[in-house]
Amino acid sequence: MVVRIEHATGQQAGLVELMVKPVVAPVLTAALRERGWAIRQ
Repeated sequence: MVVRIEHATGQQAGLVELMVKPVVAPVLTAALRERGWAIRQ
C-alpha cells in the first residue's frame, strides 16, 4: 500500500490518496464509505 496525504494548514479538508492492490479496493472502499469518507476513483 502507498499512502499520500495533502492538507492546507488551518483548513477543515485534505486529500488522502491510497494505492492498493485491485483485489482489496472494493472492501477498502466500502469500509471507508461506511465511516463517512468521500471516495473518488
